[in-house]
Amino acid sequence: MRDPQSHFTFLNYLHKKGRLAQFTNLDTFLPQRVEYADYLSWCASHFDDVVQYGQEVLQVSPRRSQPSKSIVDRWQITARDAKTRTTKSFSSRNIVLALGGAPRIPQPFPQQHPRVIHSSSYAHCISKVLTNPSAHYSVAVVGSGQSAAECFHDLHARYPNARTRLLIRGDALKPSDDSPL
Repeated sequence: MRDPQSHFTFLNYLHKKGRLAQFTNLDTFLPQRVEYADYLSWCASHFDDVVQYGQEVLQVSPRRSQPSKSIVDRWQITARDAKTRTTKSFSSRNIVLALGGAPRIPQPFPQQHPRVIHSSSYAHCISKVLTNPSAHYSVAVVGSGQSAAECFHDLHARYPNARTRLLIRGDALKPSDDSPL
């Protein structure tokens, strides 16, 4: 624990949202994903004045204060707003890349098949593929992480007549984080 008194702890989030007592009565420290997502949004909202969301970086170019030197002093960044499509440029001394994970469908699964859905697009694709909630679909969920478990659970709730199987490599599901932190 780096700073247990930090404003950004999950417990402080629960306190500020008026949910601390209710959450502690659950007798678990495993929040639902929707609440954890709200917690992350709550933390991020504290930085709205210094973060620009919805930007697509078009170009990053090195800048040198002395063109004859090989030392890069600054970076020139050109970005486009995803909604307004306007572009702007700014400079920075440092760049940190935090690109996130890219969805990957492993072989031997078909890479571009409409009925092979990665969990990252499950929420907005599943009702387009399985259009009738009362139909007798046969669905396999492949994976042993939290996303696979949540897809599996949602399929049971949304499609009660479907035959749904969860296929995992090991002998148990793996939580995304089970540490006490």
